Amino acid sequence: MTLYRKTQLIEVISFDEEKGYLVQNAGNPEDQWYINKPLFESSYEEAIPTLPEGQFDYGMAIKVLKTGNRVQRTGWNGKGMWLKFINNYSVVDPDVASLPNAMSGEATLPWIGMKTADGKFVPWLASQTDMLAEDWVVEPGQINP
Repeated sequence: MTLYRKTQLIEVISFDEEKGYLVQNAGNPEDQWYINKPLFESSYEEAIPTLPEGQFDYGMAIKVLKTGNRVQRTGWNGKGMWLKFINNYSVVDPDVASLPNAMSGEATLPWIGMKTADGKFVPWLASQTDMLAEDWVVEPGQINP
């Protein structure tokens, strides 16, 4: 027997007692379908487990980064700051390529970069405060399937 795993992110739109959960591909409101309640509840789990107010810890922030989403801390003072996982810089990343001081296609090892409050993109190292924080969130509007 061959086993398969679903890897797409889906969003729950609503629940109907007879039809089950109305879902859609994350970010694509035109691709909707129903999944019956027993199948949904036995097969799906929350993709980004969150603490109250949609926040999560550093370990989950790393997992979220590896899905291609950008993360930020609600405790950061700078506006518009976020982190992005850069897996292979030889592939031009649209989030990074337009920023000042962006490298131009140089191949690198994977790393995490930060968009700073002044609009630059720099390598980032976590502080102990960042690693112990539980106020990480996905940057608004950045859920990638």
